[in-house]
Amino acid sequence: MLAGGAPTDDAAAATFKLPGFSDQPQPFTVAAHAAGLPRAGRRGVLFDLDYATRMAERGASLADNATLRYEVWASAAAPADLDRRLAAAGVQVLRTETIEGQLSQLARRAPALGLWLYLLAGGAAILLAIGVVLLTAYVGVRARLYELAALRVAGVRAGQLRRVVFREYRALLGLPLVVGLAAGLVGAMVMLPGIPLVTVGVAEPFALRLGMGALPVAVAVIVVGLFAAVLMVLRLMGRATPQRLRDGAQ
Repeated sequence: MLAGGAPTDDAAAATFKLPGFSDQPQPFTVAAHAAGLPRAGRRGVLFDLDYATRMAERGASLADNATLRYEVWASAAAPADLDRRLAAAGVQVLRTETIEGQLSQLARRAPALGLWLYLLAGGAAILLAIGVVLLTAYVGVRARLYELAALRVAGVRAGQLRRVVFREYRALLGLPLVVGLAAGLVGAMVMLPGIPLVTVGVAEPFALRLGMGALPVAVAVIVVGLFAAVLMVLRLMGRATPQRLRDGAQ
């Protein structure tokens, strides 16, 4: 079984010779093609090990081959004492690997941690944006309240002032929100395909299919957080009273 091209000058060759288990290259015939093979991935050769080793023993002994390793693949229906049965049959068990163990290792490696880091960076960006809004509102708040108090004394209604402030923050936050979302989407589309991912129980190579995922939740959190920050700014307008003008508080 061949995945990818044949390991010869002619990638489409149906027969080829490859150094296997003997001193001389062994002949192989392609019986079928596959998109991917276990362990080998998209480029590899899967063959009858017993037949290959018996052919190799005709020209050289495998007894001194310290690099030769066998793998026994077992499904969930395998007996619990499979390792002891193999040992009783003369097969030395060097290591046991499970899908759960592989997933645990993959979860601690850079691709999985990179995804969590990407999520944490997005959450930190949201908190930073909300904090910047609040900081902008509180810096120079005394002078701003003095101006609003002067406008109220001049006859501008409180409702009009609230609408003006709301429009100001809508323009201040609307464009950065749209630009930030677009930059995040483009960044995700560029970064995610470059992260090696796996799918358990699927023999075919992993195919990345980008979807909405948690994007609606993230947008909702951003909008609600910024709206709450604007409401806090509007509440400050209640302190814009004529008393500030009489006291000269700036």
